[in-house]
Amino acid sequence: MAEALAPPPGVPVAPLLADAVLQSELGRIFQQKHRSNLVAFFGTGKPGTLVANGITFEVIPTSCELEMRSRMPGPEAMDPYKGLVFLVDWRERLPMDLAARVAHGRLRKVARDTHLAAIFGARELDGRLLGTALASTFLLDAELARRVKKVSGQVLGYHDAYARFLEALTAFPIEDSTSQDRFVTWCITNGDGATVRSRLKGSNSGAQLGKELEAFALERYGQLGLAAWLAWLDGEGELFWHYALLVQAVHAAGADAYAMGHLAGSLKTGHTFGSALLAAKAEVTDALIRAVVERLKWQPHQFKKAAQLIDDPQFQASLVGSIFLPAGLEARRNAFAAALAALVVSPTAANLELARSKRNDIQVHVLTDDHAEARDMGLTWD
Repeated sequence: MAEALAPPPGVPVAPLLADAVLQSELGRIFQQKHRSNLVAFFGTGKPGTLVANGITFEVIPTSCELEMRSRMPGPEAMDPYKGLVFLVDWRERLPMDLAARVAHGRLRKVARDTHLAAIFGARELDGRLLGTALASTFLLDAELARRVKKVSGQVLGYHDAYARFLEALTAFPIEDSTSQDRFVTWCITNGDGATVRSRLKGSNSGAQLGKELEAFALERYGQLGLAAWLAWLDGEGELFWHYALLVQAVHAAGADAYAMGHLAGSLKTGHTFGSALLAAKAEVTDALIRAVVERLKWQPHQFKKAAQLIDDPQFQASLVGSIFLPAGLEARRNAFAAALAALVVSPTAANLELARSKRNDIQVHVLTDDHAEARDMGLTWD
């Protein structure tokens, strides 16, 4: 595709006006009747047809004054139900005779905030969006602007704009993505991270947009959300979650300097999400992991893969308290077996209660099987 010609000296780069923007502006302009159904906008775009307030407008991009003059109809040819929209990128002001022919008698400029809001089908937007790389991306990419899902209300929110950017490029679930566990699950299972990474590399403002998206993930989904986002971009969503299970187990076990140091060393070796995940250790709670695990519907071998990431006996010993990893289930079964043995030797009420408690410990583990009736028969009597 050939690159667009540079604007004449002294003329700023004209914005790319998507149909949604022109439609919004025409609807606003022709709420009242004008002496002329001809309109001129400072901008570029594609030819096409739009309907606003009962008037059918033909959109005509122009490359020079001569072309605009050649397409300008005579007064006798004007139809009250038809109009023309001229897109002009070669001057900031029209010659006086051309200006006299168009509505409002001037070349109209669409304000950046109005322009961005119109792309999303909104009337207003969060002021923080102005001047962002995200705004520039939408204002310069008509195809992306066409794909973006419109808002249901009147105001475009800050986080909502970034979520809709992701939805336009990936399968990001806008309507169901506000909770941390849902976002983390999406980052683990979705494989479109490379699409966004390519977008960030291919844009002049890609680096800044990348920082803005990281801030979006952090503000909306916390440190764990940021770690998941970074892993998603690298195609390491599943590996990130394996490490998250280890972080939860070690953190829950208490201040084990050796285990945490070993884990930190492994995480920071070649993984962009490592530091963020370590910073998120307080967010990786039992409840959060249970919610994600329930959505993932992982089989036992996935949890075993997590446990095998760091093959060190002393580190493995720190995992016995986990209710998600195999080491935790094995430790609970051993404790239950010991309690049963004590009950056989001394069938007291206290030993019975202890055995029942150890059996319940097994039941709360994620990897426990559903066929333990035979093992539990001895605990059903009083």
